Amino acid sequence: MNILVLRSYGDYVILLNSLRNTTIKQPIHLIVSNHLQLLHEALELDLPINIHISFANFKIQNGILSFFTNKHFFSLGTIKELISLRQYFKNKKNENYYVEHRQKSLLLQFFLGIKLNFID
Repeated sequence: MNILVLRSYGDYVILLNSLRNTTIKQPIHLIVSNHLQLLHEALELDLPINIHISFANFKIQNGILSFFTNKHFFSLGTIKELISLRQYFKNKKNENYYVEHRQKSLLLQFFLGIKLNFID
């Protein structure tokens, strides 16, 4: 299972805490926006061995993917973030990905050209 972590600091902390207590045995790969890397290092959490984390530069700033907020929906920064995300998925269309937020997800799927599942 691949989980994209693109949004806010609070969402990331909630996700990590949930994964610390998960009973899922299959491998879980978190692909985390590198704007969350310093927070991750500061938390120093012990996660189960089936949780693998890698950081990716999606050029996301300010702790939230602007695409998910109406205020910055089509700002220049949002366009840059979406282009960076699209480049990441260029050769990964056959893999299964989850995102941590459902809002505006259909537009995100359309722009990226991949099917996304959601953590509810």
